[in-house]
Amino acid sequence: MSNYINQVSDSLKNHISELANNPCLFLRNPNVDFSRKRKIDFKTFIGIMMNSGGATMSKELLDFFDFNKNTPSVSAFTQQRSKVLPEAFEYLFKSFTDDNLPTTNNYHGYRLIACDGSNLTIATNQKDPETFWERNQYGSIVNKLHGCPFTGCGASDASEIKFSAS
Repeated sequence: MSNYINQVSDSLKNHISELANNPCLFLRNPNVDFSRKRKIDFKTFIGIMMNSGGATMSKELLDFFDFNKNTPSVSAFTQQRSKVLPEAFEYLFKSFTDDNLPTTNNYHGYRLIACDGSNLTIATNQKDPETFWERNQYGSIVNKLHGCPFTGCGASDASEIKFSAS
């Protein structure tokens, strides 16, 4: 692995550890939540959340615990998840990006990392090849315009949405 990747990875691990050292700030019931020894402690929970992809939670847990026969159940994970406030991940995101993406180029106080457009479905017209889309394998059709709210990540005025044929 490159030095940069190691630095970023170490930074994330450090921020997770920092978060785990002060869990009471991010729990619904700080005096009770995560007070008993469990297979999924606070730091492990954050690690699972950060490593989860798009698979089922059962598969994610098996992957995280290397298919160990003592892998916690989805129910156990869900119970632990209900104890953690969303602010834990907001804090982790902000502290990690502040350390790894220093910039003063903000848009209304927010750091713009990426932007993408949306598709606007319009009236179906098979004779308009620029906006014509085949929706699925059965030949259902639709016409769409692609709207992109930013002309670039350094856009000075992102209030304008430009639609064009996809």
